[in-house]
Amino acid sequence: MHLVPNRISILISFLFTVAFGLAQTSGTGAISGVVNDPTNRVVAAATVVAVNQETHARRIVKTTNDSDFRVVLLPPGQYEVSVQHDGFATANSIIHVSVCETASLKITPPSRLSASRFR
Repeated sequence: MHLVPNRISILISFLFTVAFGLAQTSGTGAISGVVNDPTNRVVAAATVVAVNQETHARRIVKTTNDSDFRVVLLPPGQYEVSVQHDGFATANSIIHVSVCETASLKITPPSRLSASRFR
């Protein structure tokens, strides 16, 4: 009877190890972040584009329903990250990705109304 809970805990530990191992491999890094509007509300389904400044390789992901995003398996280097969503002006940021690390980023795209006000 005591073997079943022990096997379950071993299985759960194994699954977590595999999940984290697949998220990043040796020689790569990642970018994770959150996208909020100027009033700090979530911006779900925003398009996040990460472009390596040296190779111009591009990765595209969408934000989750909680405004989170994660771009994994990135070669190290400088990246321009842009966020696009209807109703907002495009927001850009530069971030450095290092091997075996996850760079964090918070992006707040201005609304189109406030962006046009300052032009």
